[in-house]
Amino acid sequence: MTIAIIWLVAFVFFLYMLLARWEASVSAKLDALLPAVMRSHDDRYVLAPALAVLLATAIVAPVEVLMVAIIIGVVALVATKVTGFVMDKATLR
Repeated sequence: MTIAIIWLVAFVFFLYMLLARWEASVSAKLDALLPAVMRSHDDRYVLAPALAVLLATAIVAPVEVLMVAIIIGVVALVATKVTGFVMDKATLR
């Protein structure tokens, strides 16, 4: 129960900070990171809670977040290598 309360407090804090600083800093940073297809003018109320969930989870369970990031990185690396190998072997006519 304590972990859930800590997570909720962290979530509310991060959500408040993200929404309060959206125009000043968060929006510009996300525009630099996101591809043009994913950018919109009304993404504040979608991306702020998503980022708050990620940050609160990273506060409460940093090892799990790190393991998920490592697994996603390994899967992406393997997929990139396999795709490159297949494209090298494919004959395009």
